[in-house]
Amino acid sequence: METFTCWPRDHHLRPKELAEAGFYYAGYGDCARCFYCGGGLRNWEDEDDVWVEHARWFPKCAYIRQQMGQVFVDTIQELNKTYDHVSFFFLISQSSHA
Repeated sequence: METFTCWPRDHHLRPKELAEAGFYYAGYGDCARCFYCGGGLRNWEDEDDVWVEHARWFPKCAYIRQQMGQVFVDTIQELNKTYDHVSFFFLISQSSHA
């Protein structure tokens, strides 16, 4: 959490949710990096979910697989092939239709 002291205050993502998803602040813009896999994300959009984006871009990260499970990661990867944007709420709505 200490790395987020200079995180943009008006940013919609909160340091706590980023940290819980394994990210620390890289020190510039809105760039956050995973402490485990080293993967970095930036230019977050309003509808982005930290867990979904972590699984989307870094599916081999052991931290995201441990925290959310392989089924979550695999589901995000599959949905990402069909849909432009996958949110956590979209994932829930899709699983309720299964």
